Amino acid sequence: MFRFLKKWLAKPEHIAWEDLEQELQNRVQEKEKEFKKHIEELNVMLTTQVEHTTSQCSEFLKKTLHNDKITKREKQFMQGNREAYVKALTQYVHQLPVFSRQNFFNQIQEYKEKSTQLAEKVQRPKQILSHFFARELREIEAPLKTVAEQLQRIEHYYTTSQLQSTTELLKDLKTYAAQVQEKKKTTEALTKKRAEYSTLQKRKEKIDEKMQQLRDGARLRQAKQEITQLKKRVQDIQEQITDLFASLRSPLKKYAKQYRRPLAAQYSQDSLEALSQDMDLRINTVLKECNDALHSLDLKPDKLQKAQQAFNEVTPSLLSTLQQQHALTTKRYEQALQELREHPDMVTLQDLKEQLAMTEDAITAVQHEITSHEKQLQSFAPESLHHSIIRRARERLRIVVT
Repeated sequence: MFRFLKKWLAKPEHIAWEDLEQELQNRVQEKEKEFKKHIEELNVMLTTQVEHTTSQCSEFLKKTLHNDKITKREKQFMQGNREAYVKALTQYVHQLPVFSRQNFFNQIQEYKEKSTQLAEKVQRPKQILSHFFARELREIEAPLKTVAEQLQRIEHYYTTSQLQSTTELLKDLKTYAAQVQEKKKTTEALTKKRAEYSTLQKRKEKIDEKMQQLRDGARLRQAKQEITQLKKRVQDIQEQITDLFASLRSPLKKYAKQYRRPLAAQYSQDSLEALSQDMDLRINTVLKECNDALHSLDLKPDKLQKAQQAFNEVTPSLLSTLQQQHALTTKRYEQALQELREHPDMVTLQDLKEQLAMTEDAITAVQHEITSHEKQLQSFAPESLHHSIIRRARERLRIVVT
């Protein structure tokens, strides 16, 4: 108690932060050296005591009774308990470990468990034998008590020497240094990635600007206007053809079925496609035949009237004109599309689109890395660990860190 108070009331030692790790390492090395020395002494003692106990047990088995007046049955009973006691004790001492620093506390626990098991195992034999060999039992077990006392002293040394506290503090100090270094590296990486992100954003803006300039350029605008006009002209012609055959769809369908004319069926299903394929305009003959057989097709009066009017409108010259206009306009429209695709500005625009896609992918990847670095920085808490080290050094080791 006096030692504890003396140590506690002693003036704290002032140590600079940059010297703290070396100071703790020196203390740990010194205390570890002393600790290992105690363990070596314990192992020497164990070897001696095991030999001594084994020898004592052998002698104990040969001991004769101090009182010769006991009965033969009592002797047999005593002998059985003596053999059981010696067997259990001999087995116990030969199972005692060779203590090491690395596994010391696990071995201590193992030692205590085996000692408890031994005490339970020899409790009854000892009670019997104590009536006959009390002094001999004390002599046999004395070395074991010495070993137990030595183990207690080592445990006490470990507790009072502050080896564990100093070791833990040194470990945390190294963790702090590693965290500071890791935080610095992560911060540098984050700064680099943010700069990279800024560069990529500027690149993306420049690409967007160039693409917009090309889209708004006179050459592409003129080409697109022509394509729009051609597309509108193609649609107008297609609508004209479709409208022309709208009232003829029903009579052509019935005529094709009744008179087995496949061409009439094709025009009734898709007049635009059929006219595009009918280069010889065979439909003129079919239309004349269908018109002649119109009254035999069983059409309703309103449909019959519309069909008669449509047959009058669909002349060979009109069909020829529509067919030629559709073919020429469609061809020019497709050529204009191809010219637009091969236009130098359009090629440049396509290249810029690919560059933009790659730049956007790179931006996304960098954003993920930035988020990862930010989360990693949040997981570091070197400042908190720094305060904890200073506080525990003062409270546990009487060290004031300056």
